[in-house]
Amino acid sequence: NDKKVSIDWLSGTASNIEYENEKPKFTTFIKDLLIYLKSDYVYDERDLVRGARYGYKYYLDIDEGIQVRFCGPKNSDNIPTWNLEITGKGCDKFNDKDWLNLLMFLFNECDFKCTRIDIPGDDLGVDYFSMKDLYKIFIVDKSYVLRNGATKISYIGTNDVNEYKGMTFYIGSKTSDLFLRIYDKDSE
Repeated sequence: NDKKVSIDWLSGTASNIEYENEKPKFTTFIKDLLIYLKSDYVYDERDLVRGARYGYKYYLDIDEGIQVRFCGPKNSDNIPTWNLEITGKGCDKFNDKDWLNLLMFLFNECDFKCTRIDIPGDDLGVDYFSMKDLYKIFIVDKSYVLRNGATKISYIGTNDVNEYKGMTFYIGSKTSDLFLRIYDKDSE
């Protein structure tokens, strides 16, 4: 069948980088990290850009969709954090072995705190569940509802399930411990 499961987004933080004058010191650890992110990446200090997102002071664009941010919000031990974000385009650059090596490095060497991981489960051509089946499960029967009842549905082009043009289910919220998004990839 055409079922494929992979990683479509990865982001998180850690705080094991040394700083000098608020800039990251390029130790062996950072060099190793950059090699895991892009094997042929060569660091040039001019690549370090001031003014990153989410409260980080500096960032490096390693490749399209792969960014490392430095000197961010301090953790509970008052140590500045660093952040890694690999978007969908960046994830496409990794094969299974690359992912395994990167994840082992992040979790074993960095005390990496994963803040977001998107694992798409595509069933194109297989149709384990149709979107109408999921509508019945989540909305009509309420078979799967979180403790706070946080189930939301969005329609594409119409609010009538009988005039179906596309649908997305949101279970949980982006601020909760659990957030699940199911959408119709054919209507994407």
